[in-house]
Amino acid sequence: MEPANQPVVAAEKQIEVPEGIRRARAAFLRDFASLIADRRTRGKYVCYNNDERVAVNSDYLSIIGEVIAKNIPEDAYLIIKVTSGAEREQQMFAEEADFDTA
Repeated sequence: MEPANQPVVAAEKQIEVPEGIRRARAAFLRDFASLIADRRTRGKYVCYNNDERVAVNSDYLSIIGEVIAKNIPEDAYLIIKVTSGAEREQQMFAEEADFDTA
């Protein structure tokens, strides 16, 4: 029996980010400057499948519909809204993923 005054520490779970999502995030970061500068994409959702942009739309559900129609696997795409904070947020996610696998 464990002593009552000892905290129970849960094992830290390592989450592996699928390669397709890593590539999609890298492609978004690569394209971010042009996405935020372009009024046709700024403020809209973009979808990347691996390292290719496959959709741009102001409606998130429409993007999901395109993903389903193109039969893109769940572990191979990323949908992000193009906003001024999106670049930093995705950089942080990428850094965390790199740290977890190191």
